[in-house]
Amino acid sequence: MVENSSHTPQGAYGYILSQISTPPRLAVAAHFPVADDLVASAFNSVQAHCTNIVFGTNIVWAFDLMVLRVFPDRIEQRRALVSDYCFNPPVQLPTNGMYAPKYNDGHGNGDPFAQIDLSTQIPATNSNGTVNYRSDGY
Repeated sequence: MVENSSHTPQGAYGYILSQISTPPRLAVAAHFPVADDLVASAFNSVQAHCTNIVFGTNIVWAFDLMVLRVFPDRIEQRRALVSDYCFNPPVQLPTNGMYAPKYNDGHGNGDPFAQIDLSTQIPATNSNGTVNYRSDGY
C-alpha cells in the first residue's frame, strides 16, 4: 500500500533511468531501507531495465545523514556529523489547530490513496485468487 501511494518500484526506477538520453552522473535511490540483502536485490531489479548502470559508480542508495558534494569533475559521498549533545529545535505547531494530513479526502480525513487514480491499478491478486506477483518487482 505504501509503495502504491508514494514510491516507485525498483524495476520501474531502472526503466526511468534507461529512458534518460544523457544518463545522470550519479543516480541516488532514496526512501528505501538500506541493508545488504535488500540493496543487492533492488539493484538487480534496476539493472534488469538499465543494463549500463554500475553500482557504486552510477547509482547508490541514500542513507541517513548522507551528504553529496558535487564538483565539476566528481561527486563525493560523505556522512554528516551531528553533535550528540545539541537540542532539537522546538516543534512549531499551527496556532489555529492541526493541519489536515498531507494526503486527505478533501474533508481533512487522512487517506493515503486520495491522490491516486485507482482505475489503472494492478491488483495484488487476480479475480481467480492467484497472486499477481513477479520476482522482478512488476
